[in-house]
This record gives sequence, structure tokens and C-alpha cells, in this order.
Amino acid sequence: MPIETQDKSTDSADNDAPVHLRVQVRKVNSDIVSIEWFDEHGGDETYQIDAGQLDQAANDVRLKLDYYIQAYIVAPADAHTEERLRELITAGHDLFLTLFTATRDQVNAEAAKDRYLSLVGNEDLAIEFKVDPALAHPWTLCVPEVPDPATLLDLTRVFWCIRHHVAVSTFGAGLGSRGALSTMEYRAAAAMDRVVYDAASTSIAETRESVLLDTLKERFGGTFAFTFDDLLAGLKRAAEDTQARLRIAYLLGHASGDRFRLSDDDVLSASTFAVRLNSFRSIHRQQTLLFLNGCDTAAEADRFAFTDLLKYPGIAGLIGTEVRVPDRFAFRFALAFFYEVMLNGKSFREAMDDLRRRHLPVSLAYALYASDAICIAKSDSEEILVELAVNFSEGRLTCAP
Repeated sequence: MPIETQDKSTDSADNDAPVHLRVQVRKVNSDIVSIEWFDEHGGDETYQIDAGQLDQAANDVRLKLDYYIQAYIVAPADAHTEERLRELITAGHDLFLTLFTATRDQVNAEAAKDRYLSLVGNEDLAIEFKVDPALAHPWTLCVPEVPDPATLLDLTRVFWCIRHHVAVSTFGAGLGSRGALSTMEYRAAAAMDRVVYDAASTSIAETRESVLLDTLKERFGGTFAFTFDDLLAGLKRAAEDTQARLRIAYLLGHASGDRFRLSDDDVLSASTFAVRLNSFRSIHRQQTLLFLNGCDTAAEADRFAFTDLLKYPGIAGLIGTEVRVPDRFAFRFALAFFYEVMLNGKSFREAMDDLRRRHLPVSLAYALYASDAICIAKSDSEEILVELAVNFSEGRLTCAP
């Protein structure tokens, strides 16, 4: 199963090329974060912001996002839900302002902000974040301007992840250079909470989704595991494959920022997961991409969190959730995601962009930390046409959030 990159580089001489801004975010120490902006013309601005203010703004976005999604699940059209959305938008705007509030070199911060605002109306604007793993914040939920009350519910005009093409990856992550990948093989393994899987999979009423589920199961070695030991055994076998350069590890179940549960007797901490993954690191420079489809798996935690796995060599990236998500939505969202990247030829970032727009607002819970370059090539021998146009945020969402 080949994996390839798409050439996403921009040429300043090409007027049709998308505008590309790059942002590097580094933690200097416990109090200071360094921000550096670049564009394709070589210009750059560097300044520093307060680390504590940034953490507070990021945590507030997660808190307000959770409030909004839970309110939406209960009563989508209720006035209370609209107020929760207003609070989330305000928090996203505060995160945006914090990004440009310098403790040093405010002139550079204002210049970077002005340059972005001059491009905000460009539909092809691409923003590429490269961040320290300790700064795995909800960057894509920045809100550059609070919308007029009349257009409040039009989320396509609000968050960065909807308005622009935004990619977020971490320093040191494998497969991280834009345009650097060549055709290569991948292997995938999955483990799921059996109760969640049974309830979510039997809720699928459309034949085309059922067929898709069976097709994707073949991409995960012909079966889904239901224990961590079986998952890790599958990943170990993948590590021994001299052709595979990428492993995809998918988990579905109940989770928090530092623990994932497949059953009452089968719980894996983020720290133990790191040790187990490291114990069979491939000698073939193989990289692992994690899709942890449970609540809060992209959120920070008091103990070693799943986002801390991004610090480890051999981890190509992580897909997780900023807040709680309903089981059935999570199951169907991942099904659609794997269809787009494994069978429809989209890059991971392109698939996430598309699914966020199609399945608002619950889709805002998902975060992707991976290179914009990762793309699993579509097989020429395979033609599976699936139209999953229904918005998963509507209808049967209330399966044990």
C-alpha cells in the first residue's frame, strides 16, 4: 500500500499559487514562548509572548468547545446552545489575540498580525504551524474576528480550520518535511472497545457505509482487535516489515488525556503506550501515526499525556480530540476519514479539512498534528465511490458520550 506526498510548495511567480504562511512556535522556558512568522517571499517576524497567558487561552478554548458541543448534542437550536457558541468564538478570538500579544518586540508582532489580516480574505491561504510538543494547543480554532450576530451561526466564516488550510505538526516529528516523501508502503492496525464498536457499527443503516467498513477492515490486516496486546502485536509485526515506512495505529474507545480504555480490565496509560511503542522501534526508520479516537486524547493532562508522545522519535503524528465526543459520531467520523485517506487519495490534512467542514460543529473536536505532506496514494486498481454527504452532527449522536 503506497504512500506518497503531494507537492504543496508555492511559487511566488505563480499568481494562482496559494499564499503560504509558516509559523514556528517554541517554548523558550516556562514563562516565554517564541513566535516566528515566515512567508514564501522570505520575510519574517520574530517576537515573544507570555507562556502562561497562552496556556490559559488554549485551555479556555477547550473548555468552551466542550460546553458548546455538549449543548449542541442536547438541543441544537436552543438559545442556550447559541450562547455557548458565542462563548467559544470569544475564546477563539482571545487565543488569536494572545498569539500576537508580545512581551518583547511588539512591533514585530503587529507586523505579523497585519500581514495575516491583509490575506484573511484569500480563500487559498495556507498556514503551516510547527510547534513544540509541549504546545499542542487548539491553534486551528483561532478566530481572527468576532462575526456579526446575524452571521454567528455561519461557522464557515469563523474558525481558522474552516476559513483557511491549516496544518499543525511538531518539531522532531518523523515524515515532517513538506514535499520530502517518496512512494512507500504502510501498514495499519486497530483496536476497539467492543461495546462501543458493536453499538456504533450496528447503528449504520446505509449499505454503502457497511460496505465501506468491510473494505477498510481489510486495510487493517483483515480484522479489528479488541485488546491492547493484540494491537501492539500487530504493530510489532508491522515494525518487522522491511517495506513499510509508516504504521497507522487506530484506537476507538473511552479515554482521557492520559489514559485509553478498551474495557474495564484493559486500560493503557499514555506513558505505558510510549514504552511499549519504543520497545519495538523499527530498524527500518519506520514511523507511527496514532489516531486515538476517544475523548480528550489531544488535550493536555496533569500527568504524561498522549500529546507527549509527539516528543518521541518514530512518532509521525497524532490525531485526537480536544474534548468529549459521542461514540457514534466518533466511529463514523473515523470511517469517513480513513475512506478519504486510504481509498480516495487525500492527504491527512485535506481529509481533516474536508470532514471538519462537512460535519460541523462536532467535527471541531478533532485535532491533527502531522505533516501536511503525508498522503496515502489511492490504488489505481480500486474504485469505490461513496457519497457520505450526511452531516454526522445531525441525528443519532447520543450513544454514550
